[in-house]
Amino acid sequence: MKRQGMRGARGALTICLVALASVLAVMAVFTIVRVVEKGGGLTLPLVILIGLAFLGLAATWIAFTVLDGHFRDIARLRADLLTAASIGTPLPKRWLGPSDADVEISGLARVAAEALLDRTAARSLPDERLSAVVAAAAEGLVVVTKNGLVSLVNAAALSLLGADRLAVGTSVYAAFDRESLAALTRQACERGEPVRGIARTAGGEDLEVRVADLGHHGGSVVSLPGAGEAVHPAVLHHDLALHDRPPPERPAAPETLLEELSLVVMDSETTGLDVTRDRIVSIGAVRLHGRRIFPDINMDVLVHPRMPIPPRSTAVHGISDEMVADAPTIGTRLAALRELVGSGAVVGHNIGFDLTILSREAERAGVAWTPPLSLDTGHLMAVLEPELRELDLDVIAERLGVDVEGRHTALGDAIVTAEIFVRLLPRLRDAGVSTLGEAQDFAARAERLRAPQKAAGWEI
Repeated sequence: MKRQGMRGARGALTICLVALASVLAVMAVFTIVRVVEKGGGLTLPLVILIGLAFLGLAATWIAFTVLDGHFRDIARLRADLLTAASIGTPLPKRWLGPSDADVEISGLARVAAEALLDRTAARSLPDERLSAVVAAAAEGLVVVTKNGLVSLVNAAALSLLGADRLAVGTSVYAAFDRESLAALTRQACERGEPVRGIARTAGGEDLEVRVADLGHHGGSVVSLPGAGEAVHPAVLHHDLALHDRPPPERPAAPETLLEELSLVVMDSETTGLDVTRDRIVSIGAVRLHGRRIFPDINMDVLVHPRMPIPPRSTAVHGISDEMVADAPTIGTRLAALRELVGSGAVVGHNIGFDLTILSREAERAGVAWTPPLSLDTGHLMAVLEPELRELDLDVIAERLGVDVEGRHTALGDAIVTAEIFVRLLPRLRDAGVSTLGEAQDFAARAERLRAPQKAAGWEI
């Protein structure tokens, strides 16, 4: 109702200003016509009257422009607040620094940002206390997901193994020899109790460790009793959400709610942009369910394209002929992607390009491939914000407050796109879009993007 009220106020003011401009224009024209019909000259009062009418027109146009910009800023702030409140992200940085918006809206944005920050801080206080305790421990602690990603590391472990080898979200095998640590992890899982043993570091040093299985939480805790005294400053890096697992997969259908949709966000790097002849050199994908991103469930692979990679393409994505020389061809990779997608849907930025080139690759390789149901973040954004002229991934990411890392790598772009899609969900719901079919119909209105993509041969 509030949104309707805002639209009503904007519409009423627009009607009033248009009516006023029309009256002023009619007055000026009528006066000039009467003077011409009577064959008389323009007297000073008539000149003043006509001048006032045109000044009124100019003032009305300026007022309309200012008010229209004001209402646009309100709509943008409302959309960003809706996203921030729904998924727990801060307001985009552009609201917190110098802004093109007027003083009143900028002030409102700062107050809202502080309120969101206070609410987040209050919720996180117990976690902060626990984090302080773990950070100060003299024993080194490294928590690892089932797939080998580091989800927590404290100061003692960083001091012993090196911050350059241990980082949240990266492989633990950058710090440890895979074989020795994996063997202890298997033993802990099979026995159902912690085990002690020797794990070799990536630098060749033998360390006594204790490995405990996390059971249904997935993963393990690696303790380093030999870490020594507590390290200062006591720091802790963690993202325990890496252990989360999505709900059971449901087949995607037009009537499936977006909040309950099993999704894979994907991107590909190619030898070029011609879908009729260019080939895939890399595929990146990450699992998504509703608003939850599951970065531990991902795909990040190279593909042998069976053709030279042009230097201009290598300059963009950094993949050379030498890097893909020993990589499998597309047949193997398509099977892995099909398994990851399952019966869900896919999301991507310019996803029509990726799905078209995947279909061509499958046809060449003689591999069965049925394009899944899909959504394009660029199309959705084009309809949600029709005044946004540039719709490439970087512009949309900045607009929605998404930090861009790993740009022009397949997995990096897939993760950025996943963050964008999560931020679009509350805005789609607010626009009355709740199911996959409704979202596809909504995106189909982005004809300014779809028309040139169809002309390029993309499967839209």
